[in-house]
Order: sequence, then structure tokens, then C-alpha cells
Amino acid sequence: MLSKRLGILLGIVLGIVLGIAGLPRADRAYAGAMPPAVQSPDSAPPRCLPADTLADEMLDTLRRMSTAATGPFADRRSRLRLPVLSTTKEVQQVTNGDRCATGARAADSVWARAKISPHDAHRRVYLFLFGDFFVVADRKTAAGKTAPVSSFSSKWKYLGTIRF
Repeated sequence: MLSKRLGILLGIVLGIVLGIAGLPRADRAYAGAMPPAVQSPDSAPPRCLPADTLADEMLDTLRRMSTAATGPFADRRSRLRLPVLSTTKEVQQVTNGDRCATGARAADSVWARAKISPHDAHRRVYLFLFGDFFVVADRKTAAGKTAPVSSFSSKWKYLGTIRF
């Protein structure tokens, strides 16, 4: 009697296992169902923020720093390890292009390691050209606080970070 029940139970288990094994796997059945051109919003690359009031304030500060020989603006420039420029016109905001994604990734790496700001693969930043150097500022952490501002060489070597 016990062996008969074990046989029936074994048959049921085998039937379930074989029945499930014979079904198509979901990942095979639906592979390629979504067109490759459709991307989730999370896959958007990092990019530069457009000119706005905060960007204008940062640009003004960077321009003052660019030619200051002494005082607080010269001190900030020195801490960012940036050179004195001959004219304030050498400081410009960058709002598009590959440099935006590179700047956002470079700053994100520095800020995450220094625990200034959590890692964000889709970070949007302000990017400024300071002569041949780059200055990256984060608006996300600027809300209600001072923004981290980092400087990089023309080859994206990290130079320094201050807060505006």
C-alpha cells in the first residue's frame, strides 16, 4: 500500500517536473520583443545643464576667479589648481557635446569617492571651459547647499574641488 502511494506521488512529481521542463523559457520566448531603439529613461547618458540663473552666477564667479591676482577669488582659483587667465572671455559655459558626458562621469567619480555626492550614472552638471581646463559643478547637490565644483585638466585629470 505504501509503495503504491509512493509510486503515485513519484508519478505526480515527475509529471510536474517534465511538464515544466517542456514549457518555453520566458526569456527565450520574449527575447527581442522590444525594439532595440526603445530605451528606458534610466539609460539616458549624462549631459550638461542649460544656462540658467545658477549657471550665470557660477560663470560670473569663475570669470572673477580667472583674472584675480589676490583675495578670495584668487584663493578659490588656487585651490582648484587653475591658472590665471589673461581675459575673462576665456571662461565659457559648455551646454552640449561629448565633453558634457565626460565631465559628468569624471565629476561623479570624484564626488562619489569623496562622499560629496552619491554616485549618479545619469548626472546632469554645469560644465565650464576655463582656458584649457574644465570646471564641473553639480546642481543636484546645490539645492539649498553649496555646490561641489571640481576642476580637471584638458585631459580630464582631476585637479581639485571646492564648494561655491
